[in-house]
Amino acid sequence: MLELLASDLGIRDRSMSCIEATYFVRALAQAYANPEVYRTARRFGWLRRLGTSFSTKDRNHFGSIANQNENHWVALAIDCEKKHLGMEFKWTGIPVAKQTDPHSCGILAYFTLAHWFDSERFPLPNCTAASMAEERIKMFLRVVERQGRKVGDLASDAWDYEFTFAQSLGLSEKSGVQDGNEDDGENE
Repeated sequence: MLELLASDLGIRDRSMSCIEATYFVRALAQAYANPEVYRTARRFGWLRRLGTSFSTKDRNHFGSIANQNENHWVALAIDCEKKHLGMEFKWTGIPVAKQTDPHSCGILAYFTLAHWFDSERFPLPNCTAASMAEERIKMFLRVVERQGRKVGDLASDAWDYEFTFAQSLGLSEKSGVQDGNEDDGENE
């Protein structure tokens, strides 16, 4: 989803803004817990480069989505445009739509982040059960379509591949039904 948002916003590798994948927060927590490892390990190189890009003002807006307590998704946004090194960070809220069900936090975090980056193009959604279900389906279809463009058409790419699984009705061979084709003798 975040890759789609970056594309929708026109955010590229060299943009003043960046959107990081959901593993960002976990990597940041690991780096914070192990500062010596963070300073020297290759696996944190991308994180060090990202921090440098903000400290040198090459970038000034950051966004991501993070999982909180393994059961809730939230949007993260940082605006460094008017900040200078040495200043304290101030926590402020950002506009969010009110979640009305227990399973739309991910799509709402996406819309919150999109709205924070460009409120005119991405208004906050109306949060009804039907509208959230529709938004989740639309996002799923976008992700599937984008993934399809990345890996190609499975049907044409694998036309002569012998799959090792078969459709099954869950019936045993003892029942006389194999692969859903029952021969009852009527077509003889």
